[in-house]
Amino acid sequence: MEAEAEMASGAALRRTLEALWVLALAALIVVPALPGSWQTELTKDVIGWTKKVSLSQHWSMYAPNPQRGIAYLNIRGRHLDGHEEPLEEAGRAEAGWGTVWGWEKRRRDIWAFYAGVSKKKGGNLRRTWFVKSICIREARRSDHPPRLLLVDRVSRTFTHPDKVRAGEPDLSPLVRTPVQKIDCGYPPIQRMIEEDRRRHGPRG
Repeated sequence: MEAEAEMASGAALRRTLEALWVLALAALIVVPALPGSWQTELTKDVIGWTKKVSLSQHWSMYAPNPQRGIAYLNIRGRHLDGHEEPLEEAGRAEAGWGTVWGWEKRRRDIWAFYAGVSKKKGGNLRRTWFVKSICIREARRSDHPPRLLLVDRVSRTFTHPDKVRAGEPDLSPLVRTPVQKIDCGYPPIQRMIEEDRRRHGPRG
């Protein structure tokens, strides 16, 4: 009987510890990201740490702070002789306003979505790596790929439902903002291209 009691006690303790672990993890992810002005330097430090280990949570998809617009990356390639050409991302940016984003997307499309979310100009990490991957893609497709990739963020905001009911368009006019320029001749990117060729051949 004593052995059975010890086993039951041990199982109960284990369940309690597991529940506490789940609650602590949920608190670590959710509580620091709650909207409002109550945050302290400590909670901001915690948010920074959770972002580094991909545990961060945000409220942009929930009320009271839902997503208020949609954005794409419009990318042009500039060759060494100076001429430019729109890449396939430009076509997606032009045609994407009337399509459904969710449920039908591949991993790359999700990556492209997050690369377009940030309004920050310059070295946004997700966008930088996404555009570097385009350097590799274009090198697969041509012996003379573009040398520079010129990245614009094109965005439109959602019109308030009351205004839509009153007859206004669903989306605001398009805003185009140059956000980044990537040199595909940069040595680390060239090493990535060479590694891709070694692994997959010159045409991927």
